[in-house]
Amino acid sequence: MQHEIINKDPFAEARLTRILDDKGKGTDKFMVYIEDPNSPTKDFVPIPGQNTIHSPEYEFVQNAAIHEMALEVMHASGVQFQPIQKHLNSKTDFINWNGKRFCARWYTEEIKIKSPQGTDVILGIEARNSYDKSCKAGISFFAMHLICANQFHSSNLLGTPFEFSHAAGASGSDGVADSIAGATERLIRTAEQFSTIAPKLGLLATTRCDTFDQLRRLRSDMSAMTGFTFSADAIIDELEGHGVTANMGIIGAEAGGIYGDPNTYWAILNAITAITTHKKGGPKSGGYSARAVDFLIKAAERSAA
Repeated sequence: MQHEIINKDPFAEARLTRILDDKGKGTDKFMVYIEDPNSPTKDFVPIPGQNTIHSPEYEFVQNAAIHEMALEVMHASGVQFQPIQKHLNSKTDFINWNGKRFCARWYTEEIKIKSPQGTDVILGIEARNSYDKSCKAGISFFAMHLICANQFHSSNLLGTPFEFSHAAGASGSDGVADSIAGATERLIRTAEQFSTIAPKLGLLATTRCDTFDQLRRLRSDMSAMTGFTFSADAIIDELEGHGVTANMGIIGAEAGGIYGDPNTYWAILNAITAITTHKKGGPKSGGYSARAVDFLIKAAERSAA
């Protein structure tokens, strides 16, 4: 169920608020409240649909703090990043906030490799945080196919997210500098090793899916193993040139074949991530992408064994 977003500003002030019992006495449980922009007295109210209970030891971190830490990490790395650009009819954006979960995404063209079809794949970074424990505060990395801006989030490609053990504004935040240093080291290492993802992308390009029945079976297996389901018809629409990227006005998408041979896992990967990136969008799109990408890589590896 989609709940109303009380405050559409991801950097609005939020705080942990003690829960009262039936008699009005304070308990040892807390919830996140956010400033109500429509309140003349700037009241703080519960986030709709957010029933997560926090303990007194919970280190609450505001989105603004995570955003600033990510900026410091990128600056310290020496790599020049720029915010993800919003494309026509795409739901992906630089800042994504659904009232409970936040992410911001940047990319750099300084770190890139050639895809199996000869197009550029570049490095991206995501800052993430949540007020409902749906993700931990930190950064993650993704690869982005430049011709279509499809984002490949995957622990199999670029490792698991780096979680900030300490964050600015949280209790016990003396280790913020260490968290930033650790994240910077991880970013530099990821950038240096970015070319190592090329063989896995190449394997996807040599793994075939030639029939609609094979695509449906792939869809069924992915759903059973990851919980993520895609529409086989939507994938075919994207591959034939009248899907998501064509609606966005991506040059060449309407002709089909934007991902090379359409009967490969590489093309299917792009078609799925076009949907997760541009049609689903939002702060959870990276999770959808990761499940699909990881599944396809493992399936290709099994096929090649």
